[in-house]
Amino acid sequence: MSQYYPDLIRLGSYTVKQIDRPYNLNNTWETSAQQVYQQLQIAMRTRDRLMTLVTANFPTKEGLELAENNLLTRLFTLTDELPVIRGQTQKQIEKQQSKQKEYHDRQIKNIKRYQIGDKVLMYDAAKHTSHTGKLEPKWKGPFYIHNKLNPGVYKLRTLEGKVLLAPINGSLLKMYYERSTWEPQIVITS
Repeated sequence: MSQYYPDLIRLGSYTVKQIDRPYNLNNTWETSAQQVYQQLQIAMRTRDRLMTLVTANFPTKEGLELAENNLLTRLFTLTDELPVIRGQTQKQIEKQQSKQKEYHDRQIKNIKRYQIGDKVLMYDAAKHTSHTGKLEPKWKGPFYIHNKLNPGVYKLRTLEGKVLLAPINGSLLKMYYERSTWEPQIVITS
């Protein structure tokens, strides 16, 4: 069929050449997986200058016995050593989790707890990244704490009594302190 490869056989759209390799246990370059299986290599060409090697492995009787012994060894390893390894892993996980908790606790600021009825200001997070209106106040309010949903999560109520729909995280709130009088106090000392 081809002047360069006379032993190639045309099979459908593929050109196939079968190469039998002798099964040799004495060669040191063969890996243990190659020692277990006999090899049949098939060279397929779809174009004139491209060649792809495909290896088909067929088990032998010796190879199956070796694989069975390896499976038994693996099974004993799993039943004996796996609980020890699992225990070591659990200890390491607990150690790392405690380190992460300590680091996280150091990073947390003191969380302010609010009571129902406290007057608070709510941070307007939309103005945090906006540069337009940068001199406008970034806090809305004042609001009353209407309900405590979870630790650190609150429902707010306006001064008119309308309850806001969205719950607010406590990190976006701060206490509102009213002035007793709005007139400036001027103190003259002599």
